[in-house]
Amino acid sequence: MTAAMAALPVAEQLAVHIRKMTRDQAEHIRVQLEPAHLGAVEISLAIAHDGSVQAVLAADRGETLEWLQDEAAALERILQECGLNTGSNAMQFHDRSQQQTPYGAYRDAFEEA
Repeated sequence: MTAAMAALPVAEQLAVHIRKMTRDQAEHIRVQLEPAHLGAVEISLAIAHDGSVQAVLAADRGETLEWLQDEAAALERILQECGLNTGSNAMQFHDRSQQQTPYGAYRDAFEEA
């Protein structure tokens, strides 16, 4: 992450990546937040043909998850600014510190190699 990115507030760090995801039509990204003690956030976007979106945000740390949940309205606005339609259940939040998904276990093993 660049020094300029590290100087951004967390919401704006996520906004930069979400904007890039929608521009590049990416479905999944892992973002290491700064400061580093916030851990990483995995963002998955499922965008329907009508522009409606289902976003899943999974945080490595419980404290970061709480922050994401508190900032849900701001994160939803970011999605809307990207031209996406958000509904009542457009966002889901998961705590990766409490569970290890098969994908996460595979990824972690790969990163340690």
